[in-house]
Amino acid sequence: ETWVMSIGLILAGKAADSEGFGSASILRLLRLLRLSRMARMARLLRCMPELLILMKGIRAALRSVFFTLLLLFILLYIFGIAFTQICKDTRSKDVRLLFR
Repeated sequence: ETWVMSIGLILAGKAADSEGFGSASILRLLRLLRLSRMARMARLLRCMPELLILMKGIRAALRSVFFTLLLLFILLYIFGIAFTQICKDTRSKDVRLLFR
């Protein structure tokens, strides 16, 4: 939450005035805030098991989706090169007639 972050930064600023390692204490505080966010997410997943099931399904489908998109990109790249080679020697008037 934003108010927690602002209070933490104010406290870290006061700690930085008293110590020589102020930036290290800020990083330690930010790490602690990130850990608290993860704990909140774990509590949310315990309260809503359906959300956990959805996340597991997304994780299982992620590999298939990645390889499908990779295959589509490769096909698009190959056909782009092929059409560029085919249209290389044509005049622009001929190309305009093809794509009417």
